[in-house]
Amino acid sequence: MKQQNENAISPVVGVMLMLVVVIIIAAVVSGFAGGLVKTTSAAPVITLDVHIKNSGSFATSYFTAEVTSVSAPIRTKDLEIITSWSKMVIPGQVVSGGAVVTPGVTNVNVTYVTENVVGQSVSSPPLWQYVSPQGDGPGVGMNGTEVSNGTPYEGTGASGMSSIGTNGITNYTWFGNYNLQAGTLMFAQPFGATSQYMYSATDVPNFTVGYGVGPAYTYLYGTDNVNGAVFSSASSVDQMQAVLGKNWFVLRPGDTVNMKVVHIPSGKTIWQGTIPVEGSVI
Repeated sequence: MKQQNENAISPVVGVMLMLVVVIIIAAVVSGFAGGLVKTTSAAPVITLDVHIKNSGSFATSYFTAEVTSVSAPIRTKDLEIITSWSKMVIPGQVVSGGAVVTPGVTNVNVTYVTENVVGQSVSSPPLWQYVSPQGDGPGVGMNGTEVSNGTPYEGTGASGMSSIGTNGITNYTWFGNYNLQAGTLMFAQPFGATSQYMYSATDVPNFTVGYGVGPAYTYLYGTDNVNGAVFSSASSVDQMQAVLGKNWFVLRPGDTVNMKVVHIPSGKTIWQGTIPVEGSVI
């Protein structure tokens, strides 16, 4: 009788199968080891006290976000602020707004024209471009050396118009250039003559353009050329518009704004809240 070959597979096929198994195991081990080596940036922990006020006037309307506690100082260059809101202005008409604040990306664009205002004459009106919200207090660098007029550019140069574009100009209060730690205040205000947190470029108190200047402009922007000062709602974006959207002024006390702060390295939202719009003065 012939003896039958009882081998299920040939030795060559067996060796090939063993190699495939070894390769699969090696790939799995390599992927697992790579996952262990790759680490995700830990997201910091922060609490904010946020207020949004719209009184119909530049002087008492503002956005503020004060850091009340934080696990460790956070660079604003690692953060993104996102706001959104929606409201029905009249039955059937809904207005939505909001903005995304990205570190290092200019979001304020305003030209101040001040010729012949209270004896001043400016041949080249300054174009103010920077990143809002600005910072104040701990974590904002050169504290105590701001120029006296509180303009967006601070430094050790001469105060007033003579300091614009000349010596001593710095940008340490721009979002993206300061750190958040306990006591840091982020703020924004609409354009006007003078205000609680932000002065005009020239400290001239008789501007009649800007947000809510005079009874005729309540809850509106005045954009005509009066007393030599110009603010164009079409081409200009002030601090408040940069943070809340160009049509933020339709918000009224009782409306709400959604806001979140995203930690870019980790991709996580480290703070979010729904902020009621207030209307009382300060």
